Amino acid sequence: MTALQSLRLTRPTEALVPLASLKSHLVVEHDEDDALITALGEAAYEHLTGLDTPWQRVWLQERWRDYWPDFSRRPLLRMAPVIGLHRVTYINTAGIEMLIKPAACRIQREAGGGVRVVFAEGYELPSDVAPREDAVRIDYEAGYGPEPGDVPAPVAHAVRLLVGHWYRNREEVVVSQASPKELPMGVKALMAPFRRIGVEAWDNPPAAQASGSGETAVAGEAQTPD
Repeated sequence: MTALQSLRLTRPTEALVPLASLKSHLVVEHDEDDALITALGEAAYEHLTGLDTPWQRVWLQERWRDYWPDFSRRPLLRMAPVIGLHRVTYINTAGIEMLIKPAACRIQREAGGGVRVVFAEGYELPSDVAPREDAVRIDYEAGYGPEPGDVPAPVAHAVRLLVGHWYRNREEVVVSQASPKELPMGVKALMAPFRRIGVEAWDNPPAAQASGSGETAVAGEAQTPD
């Protein structure tokens, strides 16, 4: 595992573009291809989602976890847009996951569009962080909202265009891992405004550095101390 790895903890429970809308776009009136069209819709959404895309975004609300090696610098959350912070934990030198008090951490939105985790003034960061690349875990909600209507319309239309392209060119697509050799021009144009450029993961160290105070936890479960 590298220091820049993130993990998707949850996925949307409904499609961004429902089957009926995809069939209308494709001008398909029969039901024989419903399973295929549904699979292409899911694949198109996934193709436009995540850190391995130029947009580094999720669209419908999901929970993500960023891993960091320590608290020596303030982490910039990697996925966008950020809805809110869920929790911050770390693995201590005894191998136990510890929860940072919720009142001690929050997100800070910056002018450049990034969102950073910051800690309360005077809060003493723990010094018993395990020497491992995934020691610190930051869980947060990302996306434009839980409903398809929360997502910008160009993204939904990009899904329709991708489905149309793949439906008409099925020999280029394996449904289980649908991915064209190159995005259609219409999709590129629709997605261009969402591209994230120059997002850095680290910033200058915060004023408060690690000290001797740690957090307490029940073995096997991270929790807030009494």
